[in-house]
Amino acid sequence: MQTQEQSIEFARSLKAHDHAVVFYEEPDEKWRLISNFLGQSLKFGEPAFYVCYFEDPDMVRDSLKGHGIDVRPHERRGSFRILELGDQVRAEEFDTIASALKLAYAELSKSDGMIRAAADSTLTIKNGYTQQLLNYERWIGKTVGLPIAGVCAYDAEAATTPSDEFFLELLRLHGHVIFPGIAVSLV
Repeated sequence: MQTQEQSIEFARSLKAHDHAVVFYEEPDEKWRLISNFLGQSLKFGEPAFYVCYFEDPDMVRDSLKGHGIDVRPHERRGSFRILELGDQVRAEEFDTIASALKLAYAELSKSDGMIRAAADSTLTIKNGYTQQLLNYERWIGKTVGLPIAGVCAYDAEAATTPSDEFFLELLRLHGHVIFPGIAVSLV
């Protein structure tokens, strides 16, 4: 059995085009892993971004700061962005999302290097947009084509609530899976 530290190291080791799903039981688990994942880039001056789906951006900033990553200075320097895309996922406006991701990549990237991105899609499930979310996950895994290492976080209970098929599809759509203390590559 892996420890949470090993799961964090696994997330830090993700490379460009890797797409991982993280299931957490407590928000602190999620923020600890995401702050370490994004912080891996930010501490070396590399870019990162967080995608909000119905989350308050200030809550995201405060949660990251509570786990040792103050993103405000990085936002001022232009090396960190928060993208708000919940309405676009709900409406399945994938072209708009692609444009936003490509613009963020262009603004953040000083070279052709990798960017780390994280998101928590739990509120998308709780708001009833499960099919739109699956369509988005299918689309982003095949379409974007940017050198982004992505971590998609889900509250474990919320992710299993819609159906077993929904949960299994989330697993299938990601090349890497992280549960509290366990990390597995599916590719």
